Amino acid sequence: MKYKKNPEFILSIGLPVFNGEEWIAQRIKSILSQTFKNFELIISDNSSEDRTSEICLEFANKDKRIRYYKQEENMGPEKNFGFVLYHAKYDFFVWAAADDIWEETFLKKNIEQLLSNDRLVGSISNVIKFGENTRRTGSKIKKFADKINSKFSKYGAYSITGTYEERIRICLKNNSAQSVYGIFRTKKLKESFVESKNSAIDLCVILMILKHGEIDVINENLLKCRTGGISGKGKIEIINSFGIKSIVLPHYTFMKWFITNVGIKLFFKNFDLILKMNLGLFLAIIYDFYLKKKN
Repeated sequence: MKYKKNPEFILSIGLPVFNGEEWIAQRIKSILSQTFKNFELIISDNSSEDRTSEICLEFANKDKRIRYYKQEENMGPEKNFGFVLYHAKYDFFVWAAADDIWEETFLKKNIEQLLSNDRLVGSISNVIKFGENTRRTGSKIKKFADKINSKFSKYGAYSITGTYEERIRICLKNNSAQSVYGIFRTKKLKESFVESKNSAIDLCVILMILKHGEIDVINENLLKCRTGGISGKGKIEIINSFGIKSIVLPHYTFMKWFITNVGIKLFFKNFDLILKMNLGLFLAIIYDFYLKKKN
């Protein structure tokens, strides 16, 4: 494989983690076993209280590509994600969720895609679920919840092309943020990163990065996202962490951010999809209330 720029390291991997002892060793192993080797791995331990630090240091002491940071105080997930991004040195960057898994060619194939197409700002593969979602008990309940959820959001990654207005429409219509775990051009991602707390911060990052180009999807299942892990928190817990008070318009903070950063004109052009996002989150919250009462 030939590269256009630095012949050695051209990729920075950011791994933010908090109390990840259950999965962190498996995660780091999936990174180190990649066929693409020219990367640095930046681990930011958000003041974990379990064995995360011990496990990460064991790997860091064996591999010079790994830089490990232990935060003195928990800074919150948004700032921890920002920390690993802002410490990235190289042309391309990817976030590695602490509980997800890459197939061994994930990095290689996405890097090749970005290097061969300048219009792309990001590249990711298909995303598949694995693990047990313990929040859903009973096959009938699970089937019903999945059916409702599929009407308001599309799980996984999807290509986002066209003009900026068209890209926004595609992004809001799918209402899925797994693409944030693709590989991006580092400079553009740093310009696009969002730290403000709101109900759809990962979607905000995607909307901002789309100002700089398109996102493509490799039609292979190379990224496995754990459904019962970090990303499996209930909606009530998630919106409480953002200080959201209204369940009627649970995406109010996202709406406010959108008007300020994308523009009121595009807000009204996509008002139908934004309302649909609110309805989907509202139903998810009601479903969580049901599960809490049942359990």
